[in-house]
Amino acid sequence: MKEDSTAKSNVSKYLSYRKDPAHSLIDTSQINPEFNEYLQYFLELQKIRASKKVLIVEDDPISLLGLRHIVKNFNPDIKCFLATTIEEAMDLLEKEKCDLLITDYYLSPHETGLELCEIVRQKFPEVDVVITSGIGNEKYHQIVKHIEYPPPFFDKPFSPEKFNGYLKEVFGGVHHGNE
Repeated sequence: MKEDSTAKSNVSKYLSYRKDPAHSLIDTSQINPEFNEYLQYFLELQKIRASKKVLIVEDDPISLLGLRHIVKNFNPDIKCFLATTIEEAMDLLEKEKCDLLITDYYLSPHETGLELCEIVRQKFPEVDVVITSGIGNEKYHQIVKHIEYPPPFFDKPFSPEKFNGYLKEVFGGVHHGNE
C-alpha cells in the first residue's frame, strides 16, 4: 500500500508542475537520434495532411467529380471544395483558406479559368493555381505567352498518375494513394 501512495504523490508532483509523469521513466539516452528525427518528420506530415484544402472549379459535373476523385485518391485527408463559376469560387475562397485551386480554362461562355487565376493571385497570392482544359498545349501556350508566370496546365484527358506528380510537388510528397 505504501508504494501506491508514494507513486500517487510522485504523479501529483509531476501533474502540479504540468510535466509528463512518464518523462522520468524513459532513459532518453537510449533512444536512437534517427528515430527522433523520423518521429518529428512523421508529426509534421500529420499536420500537413490535416490542413490541406483544394478548390476545384469546373463547369462540367463529370469533370468536377473526376478531379475530386483524383485528389481524394492522392490523399483522402485533403479537403475538397467544389465550384462551377468564378463567383462561387471567390465566395468559397473568402470562407476557406485553400492551398490549391484547380480550374478549367472555359468556365462559361463569358468566364475563363485564367481570369479566375488573375483574381486569385491578386487577392490570395499564397494559393497555387493549375489550369486544366481540352484546348491543347499549343493553344494554351499561345494564350498565356504574354503572361509572366502562367499557371501550370494539364491538357484533358490526362492521366491521374501525371496529375499526382503535380500534387506531390505542391503538397510536398504527402501521398497516400496507390503509386
